[in-house]
Amino acid sequence: MEDSSLYAVTSGQVSIQKKTIHVYPLYEINGDLDLKTGNIDFTGNVQIRGHIPAGFEVKAKGDIRVQGTVEGAYLEAEGSIYISSGVTAQNKGFIQAGKDIETTYLNEANVQAGGTITVKQAIMHSNCEAGESIYCLQNRGLVVGGNLSAVRSIHVKEAGNPMNTATSFFIGIPHHFLNVQRQYEHTLIEAKEESQKIMQLLKALEAKEKQGTPLSSKERVMKLRARNTLKSWKERAKDAAEELEEMQGMCNNEEKGLVIVEGTLHPNVDFHFGKYRRKINSTYKKVKMLYEEGEVALKIV
Repeated sequence: MEDSSLYAVTSGQVSIQKKTIHVYPLYEINGDLDLKTGNIDFTGNVQIRGHIPAGFEVKAKGDIRVQGTVEGAYLEAEGSIYISSGVTAQNKGFIQAGKDIETTYLNEANVQAGGTITVKQAIMHSNCEAGESIYCLQNRGLVVGGNLSAVRSIHVKEAGNPMNTATSFFIGIPHHFLNVQRQYEHTLIEAKEESQKIMQLLKALEAKEKQGTPLSSKERVMKLRARNTLKSWKERAKDAAEELEEMQGMCNNEEKGLVIVEGTLHPNVDFHFGKYRRKINSTYKKVKMLYEEGEVALKIV
């Protein structure tokens, strides 16, 4: 039998990423992050044995581990981020991991993971985006307010609350893609309208020249600027069209994704599967939401 073990040639902390395993050096803070320690930008793993107050920045090539609470801080790791207590951000800061994010709770937080987001207790009024899945299943497993976006699946215990707080789930298309998509679509419309105006101006100037009337110096400058502007709009339209085509290829995942609510699903929760949307107007128990035959279907499980 062949030995499939891996051995590191240097000491450090292991960071398992999508297709690679790294052994990074470890940077440790034995307490809270403060003005004495300052911001951190480290080429390995970072471990903080206390809290991270609002306004601080922590960047790591490997993983970030925080034993305390994270407030409105900026955390960025190429690997995973583990927060033992939770995140209370007041809609400030941002947490981004190349792989996974794990924490106890999220409150008014903005988080993004290339892999999976796992929250033990509750996700409250937060914006979460996962390249794979989102889980909130321990204790009450509550998700209320904000937006949850995952390419594959979202699995929670309770969605929304008795006060009918607006809560949104997005499957297949990451939530921020929708805003970017609208921007590119607006660029295409604007480029078409502006190009038509410029072409009318150029035609008028060219018609004047054909009649044998020389253009004034001001009109010649206007013609040159119009041609340059038209070229610029055509390039912007081409770039927007290419980006939209690429996004379309990345986002056709609505048929494969699903949302499972193990406990109560409250009214005023809406589900987006690609361009398809369904808003919940009644209370349900133990449901599965999925895209089926051209619509968002609700099934009791």
